Amino acid sequence: MRTTVGPKKLTALIIVAAMLLALLPGVPGMPLSAASGDAVWDGQSGIAQIAVGNVHSVVLKKDGTLWAWGNNSYGQLGIGSEDDEDTPVQVGKDDDWEGVTSGVAHTMALKKNGTLWAWGNNEYGQLGIGSEDDEDTPVQVGKDDNWANVSAGGAHAFAFKKDGTLWAWGYNVEGQLGIGSKDSQTTPVQVDGTDWASVSARSGHVLAFKKDGTLWAWGYNEYGQLGIGSNDNQTTPVQVDGTDWASVATGFEHSLALKKDGTLWAWGRNNIGQLGIGTKDDKNTPVQVGEDDDWTSVAPDYYHSMALKKDGTLWAWGYNSYGQLGIGSTDNQTTPVQVDGTDWKSVSAGYTHNLALKEDGTLWAWGGNSAGQLGVGTTDNKNTPVKIFTPEEKLSPTTEPTPAPTSHCAVNCQCTMICQCTVACPTPAPTQKPAAAKAAKPKVTSPKKRKISVKRKKKLTLKIKAKNMGKGGKLTYRWQASKKQKSGFKNIKGKAAKKKNYKPPTKKRGRIFYRCRVTHTVGKSSKSKNSKLFRVTVK
Repeated sequence: MRTTVGPKKLTALIIVAAMLLALLPGVPGMPLSAASGDAVWDGQSGIAQIAVGNVHSVVLKKDGTLWAWGNNSYGQLGIGSEDDEDTPVQVGKDDDWEGVTSGVAHTMALKKNGTLWAWGNNEYGQLGIGSEDDEDTPVQVGKDDNWANVSAGGAHAFAFKKDGTLWAWGYNVEGQLGIGSKDSQTTPVQVDGTDWASVSARSGHVLAFKKDGTLWAWGYNEYGQLGIGSNDNQTTPVQVDGTDWASVATGFEHSLALKKDGTLWAWGRNNIGQLGIGTKDDKNTPVQVGEDDDWTSVAPDYYHSMALKKDGTLWAWGYNSYGQLGIGSTDNQTTPVQVDGTDWKSVSAGYTHNLALKEDGTLWAWGGNSAGQLGVGTTDNKNTPVKIFTPEEKLSPTTEPTPAPTSHCAVNCQCTMICQCTVACPTPAPTQKPAAAKAAKPKVTSPKKRKISVKRKKKLTLKIKAKNMGKGGKLTYRWQASKKQKSGFKNIKGKAAKKKNYKPPTKKRGRIFYRCRVTHTVGKSSKSKNSKLFRVTVK
């Protein structure tokens, strides 16, 4: 969202007035709390923690407030709606949050009183609230108040209690919950042991430390991402060789870890060079990345990796089609390449984007930005770090305003004839074409219940409600279908798939996902899209 100040020839008085109006609540360009309506992102100081999901971002500030932006198809921003946001929006009114973590499309957070809260996608029970209903505002997980830490995975989650016990819930088809079975869970179930210290559960595999410094792994292991010397899945924790591990982080199908001597190690899938070892060969045991011994933290995700050194430099490697490495290009890298700057403090990696803090407290983002997950007010990808500005910084004029005319003669003089006044005629400004109208992202609403069960051969209609959030233009609809929730959507053929509502066939039993993409078009080339997803089960 942007605030338009006006053409260059506006007087200083008009410019000042426009800026003052922009500072009032409700004016586009000033992100407000969806819940309270009075909180404005003040940006660049007091950030305590950053967390990145697949296509959304969450930040915890030192004042205990929680802020989110990006894709919101499942309510993962926690702001009481399913509208995407391209600038930070406050999550409710609470100011007692203490920790936050993001999964693929769900978010979990701890409060200072030890309670655990969750919101977003809940198709496999990954919110841990005993149901499979999505939630667009924070919902408490059980009634316990002794939670100490939490880590959200792809469609599952883990959390520690203060007594050292580890608990898991959500999707479990590959045994990633570590409970000895492959049954998914909608409420927390304990993983064996009472001496757990930390856990990383980004995707289908899990790595965790015990208090004695040993490293354990379980879950999906097709590419050796468990690091145990085999490619067999594990439904219970198996120890990774070594006792001198310092920290560990899981990516999509690869893992990174630091040893106490500052060396960096990697294992798992390496088809795009995400291990950083100069080849594209998978590894099922830890392999050292280079020879440096001054690494301090790691942040892998989908097919790319990020890591920090002691001197404040930030390094990246792997997949880079969206500019997620932040190195000014979209070329993939098989070894670490430095991101510009020497004052980086922390980094969090997502599916195709990243957030990072600098030592001065400023927040930066880069990579894929299809849903505004960078938080910079646009949906354009960025291949170098871009600062997430405060509203005041975004509104500051970049050029001096044009002075007001000193006489009415100067205003009316055509400069092609002699003007009978003491003020010289101004040089006419070059004629500029008016800016082309832009398409605003349409607001799409649908029934709260998007998981629909229907008996075979019964009629069913999927209904979409959409509003054009901009001026002019038109809305068009395109229904798509897929057997998988996260990928493989294809356009449904026929005129019926281009209408506002769609009647899917119910002849065959089974589950299928339907998505309606709503496009707002202005003119010939200006387009903006939004979508809603339905899961239909034919019994």
